Amino acid sequence: MNLRNLHNETSLENARMVLVEEMKKKQPNGTLISQMMDQSFPLRRQEIVKKEPAVQTVVERWPALFTERQVFAEFNRITSKNLEGDFFEALDQYAPRISILLGDDSSEFYKTCSDTARDKALECITVGVLTVVSEDSPHEGQSSVDLQPISTAIILEGGIVMDHIKNLPQAVCL
Repeated sequence: MNLRNLHNETSLENARMVLVEEMKKKQPNGTLISQMMDQSFPLRRQEIVKKEPAVQTVVERWPALFTERQVFAEFNRITSKNLEGDFFEALDQYAPRISILLGDDSSEFYKTCSDTARDKALECITVGVLTVVSEDSPHEGQSSVDLQPISTAIILEGGIVMDHIKNLPQAVCL
C-alpha cells in the first residue's frame, strides 16, 4: 500500500467519523452529512461489498445511511436514478397485478401481533415494515393494512433501522 492510498483511506475514515459524531447531535447538519456521505462513498461501498457486514454493523458505522434523505441519495449514487420517483411510478403500473397476486389471503405478506409480542416477532423478520396502529383503529381481520398508523418503521435483520416514517407506502419505498 502506498502513501497516497493510506492518505485516502485515512481521510475517508475521518469523514466517516465526522458523520458518526454529527448524527449524534439533536439537530444534525444535513448539508455536512450530504458532503461527508458523498466523500466517503468509496469506503462505504468497499466495506459493504467486500466484508458484507451485518445490518447492525452498518447502522453503527454509517448511521446517516439510515435516514430518508441519505437512502435516496445512496440509491442515486449507485444507480444514477431517482428511487422515490421510479418506485412510485412502477407501483402505479404494477399495483393491479400485486393485488391479484396477493388475492384474498395475504396472511403470508401481512402479520399482526400485540404490543407484548412485538420484540419476539421482530427477531424473525429479515425485511419488514412495522406499523403501529391505535387500539381504536377498525380492523377487518389480521391481514388488513392500516394506511394511517400511529408510527411506521423499517425492520432489517430483526432490528428497527428507521422509524418515524410518514406513511406505509413511503416505508415500503425506503
